[in-house]
Amino acid sequence: PEGSSNLYHTTQRVRDTTLTGLSIASATPITAADTVLEAAGKLQRQATDNAALLPPLFDTAWYKTGLYYDAVYPYYTTIGITTLTVGALFFCKRKILDDVTFNELSVNVTTAAASSNVFYGVYASDANGLPSTLLASGSASSDTTGIKSTAVTLALTKGQVVWDACLCTGAPIGVTGFQPIFQGKAVSPTANGTVALMRTAASLPADASVGGAFIPLTASRIPRVALRAA
Repeated sequence: PEGSSNLYHTTQRVRDTTLTGLSIASATPITAADTVLEAAGKLQRQATDNAALLPPLFDTAWYKTGLYYDAVYPYYTTIGITTLTVGALFFCKRKILDDVTFNELSVNVTTAAASSNVFYGVYASDANGLPSTLLASGSASSDTTGIKSTAVTLALTKGQVVWDACLCTGAPIGVTGFQPIFQGKAVSPTANGTVALMRTAASLPADASVGGAFIPLTASRIPRVALRAA
């Protein structure tokens, strides 16, 4: 029928129309007032920016069995010694790059203290992106130096955001620390929102959102928690 023929030719013209004037300068969210051309440009810029956050895989997977990974992997940061204040619970945001199961948590005590203990763990994120439920944890006496580790079974999924946590009790100790960043973001811990946080605690709570307010950190280094891939 003639109407069907006209619809066919109109559809073909739409499909064959080039995106003349397409701009990918803006990555702002699409709004109802945008044209199709404007929306396409925003989507392309968002996709380009997101792809640039991570380098290509060196191998077939981001995590290799038996290797240890910190919160800034696969990027580099400044490593050094940081002193833990008794009762100060530190958090650092970590994004999971691939489906993975970790089988060990660890921290490295560089300066020991008598009658001290170190606690370390991983928390889930709540709807606001803040630490919530404790997913896995460990603890050890920190009256001697060296790596303190705990076997766990921690299965995480690609794109999931979690929080590494570390705390000492009894007496201040030194541990391996690093400059906090969020993978692919600025070095300043407060430049991109909540990247590094602190609150007071006597042990690792089952729910980090209960018992005290989070304080954004501006410290140059925070504790480095390592996770070993199974």
